[in-house]
Amino acid sequence: MKFKKVLAVISALCMVCAVAPFSENYALETAVSASAEESEYAEGTYENLKYKKYADYVEISGVTDYDLIEVIIPAEIDGVPVTSIGEMAFEYCNMTSVIIPESITSIGENAFSQCLDLTSIIIPSSVKDIEHAAFFGCSRLISVKISEGVKSIGNSAFCWCTSLASVDIPTSVENIGKWAFDDTEWLYSRTFHSECF
Repeated sequence: MKFKKVLAVISALCMVCAVAPFSENYALETAVSASAEESEYAEGTYENLKYKKYADYVEISGVTDYDLIEVIIPAEIDGVPVTSIGEMAFEYCNMTSVIIPESITSIGENAFSQCLDLTSIIIPSSVKDIEHAAFFGCSRLISVKISEGVKSIGNSAFCWCTSLASVDIPTSVENIGKWAFDDTEWLYSRTFHSECF
């Protein structure tokens, strides 16, 4: 009787040992392939712009020349829509103007921060989010037109844009982050006070 019990225990242990590695490996492979699929992209350049091309959209990720004066962001590259301007894509560039197409839906963190020669910007209605510090420290930026359709302006988005005197904020904006317009001429001319500014 004891022998049968020992045999049953050994048999059960063998089954567990045989199945456990298989289950573990299977889960690992699934996680890796899912992760790879989500982040899979091809890098390339379009004129003076660097980009990451995913399956169904393109993100502008940087520049090949920081001394660009005028920047025109394309609406599509190789037939794939350009929908985002990535984090720090144009940080420290010397551009004086930039044209953002209607295909763009988001402007990433610090995307244009410290672009000291940028003087004006029009944010198209396709953009939903202007993220944290997107235009931080653009000290010569005088006017900003934010089109109807934009929903969120992130923390410090236009902070330290010390020359900023004119801002159009549409009724579609639902959230303005803290210090979004801190230390701007435009804020100094306002008669209200809010922690959002």
